[in-house]
Amino acid sequence: MKFLSYILLALIFLPACLETDDAFIHDVGISSGVGDEVLGSHRLLVYLNFNGGELFDGDCGNPQKNISCINHTEGDFAPHDSDDEYRSDVVELLRSLWIDYDVAFTRLRPPAHYDYVMIVISPQQSFNDYIMVKDGYVVGGVAPLDCHNKRLSDTAHVFTGKKVRNVLDMAEVISHETGHTLGLGHVTDQESMMYGLRTKQDREWKDICVIEIEYPCASLSPIWCPPGFINHHRELLQIVGPSYQ
Repeated sequence: MKFLSYILLALIFLPACLETDDAFIHDVGISSGVGDEVLGSHRLLVYLNFNGGELFDGDCGNPQKNISCINHTEGDFAPHDSDDEYRSDVVELLRSLWIDYDVAFTRLRPPAHYDYVMIVISPQQSFNDYIMVKDGYVVGGVAPLDCHNKRLSDTAHVFTGKKVRNVLDMAEVISHETGHTLGLGHVTDQESMMYGLRTKQDREWKDICVIEIEYPCASLSPIWCPPGFINHHRELLQIVGPSYQ
């Protein structure tokens, strides 16, 4: 009788799991039935968590269990105060900014068996009375540096204070923090996605050599650039691969 109960429970929960997978696969632009192989090791999945929740301190690489390895970022995060239209616009703009690369952005949490980067988007900029500051500026986001995306999964943050005013600001700050999770550091070019301060300039992933300010990871760019320079476009093609679209 107990064995029969287990079978019935499996039959009840299995369709729900399949439905969740299908919804996620559809959301990232892959037809259901294609399977995990298309989401292979190159594809970068980025889950935009606008809904907040509780984060826990721990080792890097485990957003599936709401773990953040960044100091002072454990605790409850308030949801982002935005409507469905705003969030959809952010996703569409991100897909445009990353159109050349094998990256998928989604507002749906991926099933637990996927690797992904979770960006926690919240109005909070302080944690247990600790305020994130770098070089005298309150930061717009923070992310772990993962050289060449070796972990595949990570948790990063975007703080929606004065630095994030509209859809374009949001998409660019998310892109910047996502770049850090791939090991990209700051540069001097104000039109680069990895420039460290917010300006009125639009940002992009440039196919030119720009000066690096920080050297968090061994750059792949010596193939194309002199020492101390980096080409983000070429770097991303090496790390996450070109777009399938």
